Formats: sequence, structure tokens, C-alpha cells
Amino acid sequence: MPRIYSNAFFHYTTKEGLLGILKEGFKASYCKEQFKNNKGELRYIGIPMISFCDIPLSLISQILYGEGKYAIGMKRTWGIRKGLTPVLYYSNNENSMITKSISDSCSKFYTNEINNKTLKYKILGISKPMRKYKVDKPNQERDNYREREWRKVFYNKKWLDETALNEWRGKGGKPFLNDKLIFKPTDIEFIITENDSTASELIEQILDSNFTICGSCVKSQERYELISKIITKQKIEENF
Repeated sequence: MPRIYSNAFFHYTTKEGLLGILKEGFKASYCKEQFKNNKGELRYIGIPMISFCDIPLSLISQILYGEGKYAIGMKRTWGIRKGLTPVLYYSNNENSMITKSISDSCSKFYTNEINNKTLKYKILGISKPMRKYKVDKPNQERDNYREREWRKVFYNKKWLDETALNEWRGKGGKPFLNDKLIFKPTDIEFIITENDSTASELIEQILDSNFTICGSCVKSQERYELISKIITKQKIEENF
């Protein structure tokens, strides 16, 4: 029977991003999330988080996160221990009870009626509409539900309205926060690279005596265990 979810939590990234995560850990940043207020108006909130998904590798060709060429898959036990939470996908039907609650929270966020310590406020951090409304293409919507997203939300950080979020991103690219999730080599389940060539490059770096994981030295045996966890996107698409 085909799996409907993976036992690993995957974080998809770029080639440079993958190397950065291995060396320093997963760094939090503000993600731009879309909501509607109780008047049906679109609003955006910058939420400090780190995103993962548990989409099976057999569906990697349908990955919606970037190009899906590089990723690190963490053991499920690590994710649960670190407080990852599955996203609540709510209906786009504005008459739905939970949808009304989300819209009400969004409205109160923008009128400063609630703050980070309010429980009702926190639901926005793990909520997403099943279909994302495309502002630039009104007749097209993206199926968020396919993402199977899990998140680590940092509620100790200030959340940003759209103006503040644009200012933050204007600092250059997509800046990171100081908050991050670290791990040990044994917490890793998979390391995905694009092809055999990029896999060889990564192996050479892992075998380098100066290679570290989250700032800590890696033992010789752990290096070879890490190498055994490398798999390429090309091979997954050809064999899964």
C-alpha cells in the first residue's frame, strides 16, 4: 500500500541552503502568510517560523517548495521533540466556523486588539487556507492542502504586519532571525541533492576534517553514516 505521508520531516532548500543548514542548523525567518479579515479583505502577516513537510519521496516530482532539488529529511522523533506542529488547513468557505474564527483573529491582529500572549492569536501561526487566492491572477488558486506542511513557530518573536514585513525583507534577500533548530548527525534521515555530481561534491565536504554539523565536530563513523543517507532527486524520480 503506498504511503500517504513520510516518517521524515523534509525541509526543501537550495544547494547553498542545504550546506548552511548542515553547518549551522535550521534558521527561522519571517514567512509571508495570507489571511482574510472579517470583511473579506486580504491581509498579510509575517510569522517567524521554520517550515517542513511530510510528503512521501515517491511524490517528489510534485513538490511545491521551490524547485525541490535539495532537501534534508529529519527523523520524525526529532521533529516532535522540537515542537513541530501540523498546519491546520481551513476551508475557503467564509461561512465555516473555523474560517470565521481565523478571519476574526486576523482583524484583531491588524487593530491591535490582541497580542502574542493571546491564545486566539496563536492559531494564525499554524493556520492556512486550503486554497491560496492569487491576487495577480484572480481566476487561479494554489492548492495549499497538497503541501502537508508542519511548522515550528517562534511565538516569542514579534509578528509583522505587511508594511513591517516588507521593510524586513528590504534589508536584503530573506534575512534570518537568531532563533534556530539544531540537530545531531543521528537526527538526519535523508539528505537530498540534485544528481550524482552534486552528491559527490557533498561527500567530499563531509569527508573533510573541518566539516561540522551545527557547529560541532563530526566523528569519523558519523561521517560515513551521513554519506549513506545521501540520495539524489534524479534517482528518486527514476526509481520511486
